[in-house]
Amino acid sequence: MTNNIALFLLFYFIKGSLAAHKAGYLYRPDTSKGEKPSDVSPVIDYVQPEKRIGEKQKDYQERVSHPLFLSKEETEDRIVEFYAAWCGHCQHYKPKYIQIAREVNQVRHLTFHAVPCPIHGQICKDQNVKGYPTVKFFPAGSDKGVDLKHNIDARSILMDYLDVDDNEVASKLAADKGKVRDARYYYKGKTATKQKTLHYSSDNSVFGDAALSFAYGLKSSATIPFDASRSKVLLRWLDLVIKSVPLEMSNVKDHVKILMTVDIDKTFQSEANLLQYLPDMSQVGWSRNCAKGVSGSGYTCGLWELFHIITIGVVEWNLLSSDRIATADAADVIRDYVEYFFMCDDCRKNFLTIYDACQFQRCERLTSGVSDDAVDSWKQLPLWLWETHNDVNVRLSAEERKDQGLTKASPEELQMARWPSIEDCPSCWLEGGGWDEDEIYNFLHLHYW
Repeated sequence: MTNNIALFLLFYFIKGSLAAHKAGYLYRPDTSKGEKPSDVSPVIDYVQPEKRIGEKQKDYQERVSHPLFLSKEETEDRIVEFYAAWCGHCQHYKPKYIQIAREVNQVRHLTFHAVPCPIHGQICKDQNVKGYPTVKFFPAGSDKGVDLKHNIDARSILMDYLDVDDNEVASKLAADKGKVRDARYYYKGKTATKQKTLHYSSDNSVFGDAALSFAYGLKSSATIPFDASRSKVLLRWLDLVIKSVPLEMSNVKDHVKILMTVDIDKTFQSEANLLQYLPDMSQVGWSRNCAKGVSGSGYTCGLWELFHIITIGVVEWNLLSSDRIATADAADVIRDYVEYFFMCDDCRKNFLTIYDACQFQRCERLTSGVSDDAVDSWKQLPLWLWETHNDVNVRLSAEERKDQGLTKASPEELQMARWPSIEDCPSCWLEGGGWDEDEIYNFLHLHYW
């Protein structure tokens, strides 16, 4: 059984997929969803140019990693978003970015670009991108961008960066109101359908998604400048992973063993160095359970699955090993990994806010000591993470309803955002919205171990 699962995971890493080849872009029209070029216009997604006939490889790579719109040779002002398609807040920001671009261009011509960092890692590293989405304004003749806040609007861009008079901005935006379609209402990725909570099947997709997100997270980290603090966090993360993932994820354990024997700082200096120790993921996609039909998506879902697997794994490790892991220490490792290696800005900030504020009684439930008869105490780690994850699900559901112009969710609708659903685990939930911790833990153990 274990060998079959290991073979499945190996296949999961290296399988080819034409659909995955196009994954990773947010602003290329998704024809499978009926999107047209006009739906994302005027935003221009940076797609790697083709090699010219007779062009030397070195010259081609230089042209790919230094596009004209990011160089001093560009003679016009422009705005560039650096993003990752897997980042939920980047997906959420997409219609807003399109809307801002349209409103600005109703008053002044300004080119809006978008760069997918997982595809163009060197570009984002050169631009010192440390979180997604990052939006920058580049003045004409400059390769140095100015960071813009996510909540900036067209009026602020026109007045503060293009020096357009307030009266002109007010009159033209008012005159054109109604001509510019609100991207929120025709963006095919957002529908006002009633959502069903995710049901994890008992197949191997959970382990496959988690393994892929583990490797993908390491690959993405090659675009981040390394220092002593980041190296220390990474080593603690690798140590926790190798102890707490199940035998069914033996391929992950094997890669961790190798990484823990190499020079971390040197290995993570470039993507090329790191890829020597990771499987080829260029043609790999997450399962339908995680991707939910969104091209290039699934990383965040798989990472949550990995966190859940690890927290259950800590309990299992402590049951069998004398070198036990304190639940507070394990949680700190996950927290630091998110801070240093998870690049979705809003996601990271929200998680750290919850963690550092000791929400859901983290500081009382998780302990720095480990005793022989503390099984119930160890189980508080996966239960705490489960509560945290459900809080995120509820908040995201509320934000989506607000974006769609829907009314505030009822208690019943909020319950639908939580996992597991009442249909998936009737014994987990109590009348009045409470839950049975033993039943929840058994359910988590069933799906993540």
